[in-house]
Amino acid sequence: MFFIRLLGKLPFWVLYSLSSVISAFLYYVIGYRKKVIRENLRNSFPDKKEDEIRKITREFYTRFSDYAVETLKVLEMTPEQLNDRVEVEFDTQLRKDILDKQSIVILTSHQFNWEWAMHATKLHMDFPVEAVYQRLQNKGFDKYMYESRHHFGIIMIEKGSIVKHTLGTRNEFKALALLADQRPAKDGQKFWSNFLHQDTPFVQGPSILAQVLNAPVYLHNVKRVKRGYYKVKITNLSRPPYDKQNPGILEPYIKGLEEMIRNDPPGYLWSHKRWKFKRKGSGK
Repeated sequence: MFFIRLLGKLPFWVLYSLSSVISAFLYYVIGYRKKVIRENLRNSFPDKKEDEIRKITREFYTRFSDYAVETLKVLEMTPEQLNDRVEVEFDTQLRKDILDKQSIVILTSHQFNWEWAMHATKLHMDFPVEAVYQRLQNKGFDKYMYESRHHFGIIMIEKGSIVKHTLGTRNEFKALALLADQRPAKDGQKFWSNFLHQDTPFVQGPSILAQVLNAPVYLHNVKRVKRGYYKVKITNLSRPPYDKQNPGILEPYIKGLEEMIRNDPPGYLWSHKRWKFKRKGSGK
């Protein structure tokens, strides 16, 4: 991890030059997950021509490699440096909830750069912010990522203990941030929805945890302004009381996420097999 920390000390102009080289290497030389990326894009944007798909694919690799070098920089950044590069905007309802000391749930997504965006959000919240964390197989990299994600004060909670932890702290004022577009486990509970023209499963956890906290749910909208600069808008999606049979939490999130992606197609993490699982009885 010494080499990774050393890279993080490099100035931004050097890191972005390195990112451009990495991006070209991934795209032109090894074709990192290019088949998966193009298939996901074709299925998500059936109206786009093949030259548009290629253009989005190439830009995706730039965003992906930028995300990588930006993440390396987190441990070397000051709050002032991060605030200069990430603008955070709260809606009126969120400001009211904070004044009322009402716990909230923030649903994030794999929209670049979600790491910087969440760190910057924490800097604007003078109260506990928790996020779910899953251990990585490589112990050294796991330690580095944990330190990186904790650097600006986010409290990391292991995935396996999040429900128990939330039940035990449900009366404490806090924000709980969740990456809500994760692909569910094969045998896990799923919420199915039509997302980007495809039958898509979503994890049920965000809906369950919001109900446990009896908390309003907010969308974490990340927009790239230019290379190395982002804007975050946090807007209300749903509020308690929730109907247990139909809480109406994931539907508005999915709609909001789809709008984010349509507004900036290269900015989403297309390299994962998001649509690996098919609904039983779908005939696919």
